[in-house]
Amino acid sequence: MPAISCIMAVHNGERFLREAVDSLLRQSFGDFELLTINDGSRDATPGLLQQYAQRDPRLVVIENPTNLGLTPSLNRGLEQARGEFIARMDADDIAEPNRFELQAAFLRAHPEVGLLASGYHVADDEGRTLRTLHPGATDTEIRWDLLFANTLCHSTTMFRASLIRRYGLRYNPAKLHVEDYDLWSRMLTVTRGANLFEPLVRLRQHPGSVSSVHAEAQMRAAAAIARDNMRAIDPGLDLTEEDARRLRPFRTGAPADATPADLQLARLPLRLFRAMMAQPGIDAPVLRRVRRAWIRKTILDRTPDQWSALRRSGLLGGMFQADAMGVMRAILRRACGGQMRGKV
Repeated sequence: MPAISCIMAVHNGERFLREAVDSLLRQSFGDFELLTINDGSRDATPGLLQQYAQRDPRLVVIENPTNLGLTPSLNRGLEQARGEFIARMDADDIAEPNRFELQAAFLRAHPEVGLLASGYHVADDEGRTLRTLHPGATDTEIRWDLLFANTLCHSTTMFRASLIRRYGLRYNPAKLHVEDYDLWSRMLTVTRGANLFEPLVRLRQHPGSVSSVHAEAQMRAAAAIARDNMRAIDPGLDLTEEDARRLRPFRTGAPADATPADLQLARLPLRLFRAMMAQPGIDAPVLRRVRRAWIRKTILDRTPDQWSALRRSGLLGGMFQADAMGVMRAILRRACGGQMRGKV
């Protein structure tokens, strides 16, 4: 039985497939199986996969009878996975050589964590780094982030197979283009999450990627999940999908260019902070730190006119009620031209 089962679904992926597969087969941690699901490809993908399978028995080819789509293909992988841990990888991304080693070691050292992701590089067609992202590291930070958006990079995730088997968790075919966001939201009702700081994957952005081709549909579907996540911790919240979509940029603070109407909506994150603080298992000091950073960003990242609009909106009073010391320190820092040092 392998320690890790890595699931990769591919449809007409010949352009980037070699680089993706090579990055996995060259992992420093070698005890894994790579389950590749050929989803009705009509290009050179089937032949490439068979060549790899003949050279390396760790690569297993699963053939869909027709093009079933990403979600059913991933579920076929989950059903055949034999490993203790299940990793995900898209056929156009690139894994760093130590990805499996670091993630398996962390999960074995932290039995309370069932879902693990990591930092990642966003890359162009040629694999060149455009920017590097580091999602929140702790379970509490991840839960806060998932109220607004999916901040976990799918190709960086590794989770315990026991969760899939014990709770019958699967990707939901109805959650098209956001099947991962939906799964993480449900998975975190039965386990805890974490992120490794180190970037372990290069997430390739190109015109053919899902986030490019289906950007608008993906945004709408993500807003529905965000709304449901918010209501899960605050059932009395009167929120539409459009409200949740508008709130997405407010995850880390009220944007400087927020309209007066948006600033009224910004009261909701303060309410969500209160609701989340009452949830079982939440690390209160971590959440208070997230809230203080939210307040600091909202106050500091503003021109004089934007600062006046913030004061007129009444949001400042809500922030003062939530964390008076945090507001006072941020205002003092603003008065000092942002030069005040120390924790805020």
